[in-house]
Amino acid sequence: MKTSIQMRKTLTRLAIASALCLSAAAPAHASYALGFVQNETAGGVPNGDYNIDYNAYVADPTLFLAFSPEIAIGAASTLTFKVFVGDEYGPDALPDEYDQFSLWASTDGASLGYDILASSSPSLGGVLVPEWGGVPGYASITVNLSAFANQSIRLAFSFDPLDDVNNNFPGVRVDDILVTDGGATRFAENFESATADGWQLNGLWHLTGNVVPEPSMLSLLGACAIGFGLSRRRRPETRA
Repeated sequence: MKTSIQMRKTLTRLAIASALCLSAAAPAHASYALGFVQNETAGGVPNGDYNIDYNAYVADPTLFLAFSPEIAIGAASTLTFKVFVGDEYGPDALPDEYDQFSLWASTDGASLGYDILASSSPSLGGVLVPEWGGVPGYASITVNLSAFANQSIRLAFSFDPLDDVNNNFPGVRVDDILVTDGGATRFAENFESATADGWQLNGLWHLTGNVVPEPSMLSLLGACAIGFGLSRRRRPETRA
């Protein structure tokens, strides 16, 4: 009888520990992201392509762009976001000569101007954005927005393949966009409502469910169970 009671207690503790670990560590986002891509297979990791009619995009440059809603910038605002750039770039490639992801500050929501914030192309300037190394993974980017203090801007995300060649790659994913100022949130968007209210999405830009993968629930459960087991072994033995 005592052994049975002890086993039930152990199982109860394991269930509680696992539930607490999952609630603390389970990812709270990553179902949707902003993407520049087409011909995706639903429900997968980033896939698809961006085989566009490049001449048509050059004739209408706004097709390269996705504009955020208007954001009021404070005296010391900072932008953070996550981005995956799955493009033609390789280990021996020159990033200035290949597909280019960039982010600009737009004052009118229709054009770029000359205020670049970040880019995968060093020649464009701004904070450098790393490109795909073969394994999907987000890069976390931080941009100082103090140059736009007390102004209103729109973020203009751009992806330019530069030509019609070698565009069979999974494209761009942007997520977890946050603008803060002195600890106060000025703008936040993680696209988890599956909508892009207030955004102007052109060309291939759209919301996609094929995002960079997050830790799975099973892997989290396994980690919790292992941690629980280790903590059990560290407890001193007691005798009745």
